[in-house]
Amino acid sequence: FLERAVLCPERDASTHHIAMDELRGQAVREAAALLGADEDEIALVESTSHGLSIAARALGLELRDNVVSDDLEFLQVAIPWVKLQEKGTIAEVRAARNIDGALTTESFAKVVDARTKAVVVSSVQWTNGYRLDLAALGRLCRDCGALLVVDAIQELGALPPAASWAARQWIKAVAWRSGAAIARAGVLGLRDGLCGRCGPPPAAVLGRRP
Repeated sequence: FLERAVLCPERDASTHHIAMDELRGQAVREAAALLGADEDEIALVESTSHGLSIAARALGLELRDNVVSDDLEFLQVAIPWVKLQEKGTIAEVRAARNIDGALTTESFAKVVDARTKAVVVSSVQWTNGYRLDLAALGRLCRDCGALLVVDAIQELGALPPAASWAARQWIKAVAWRSGAAIARAGVLGLRDGLCGRCGPPPAAVLGRRP
């Protein structure tokens, strides 16, 4: 990647950028393997909030719907959903309350209801390192008909394969961003047909399928 970026071996700038973009194929394959997902369920994004914004577009949100997060959440995880509330796309963004730094499934159960469309969380909280019980939270989401959307930046790749997406059928979307990468980049995974509900990519030179 760095060699191509420095030497620019293609005949013109447009061809150069397209060739650079095609290098993403390896990243998609490796991300799919890491998540235990199919390659067509994976997209490369520029940040976690970018990935969550795309996921929000795929959920078919309505004015009466609400989204649940928590009061320990990283700011960028909440922003896409708060913006939807400000625009009047959804009725409310609710927050499960922590108890002495812990976020139990019972905390989320107190604020979800029949109009909860998604529960949006970080699998590990950035404030104190608290790791959510995603299995229990996933069962809660299944029972109330909500989708579970996870920011997995703190744990993806650190846990054994048994904790991968393949073993967590109740996770419907996962976003991950590596701030330590050479180029700031992230991964978005969408399952159960959500990819087809995202709409077309923004109009741009590289806004095309690989």
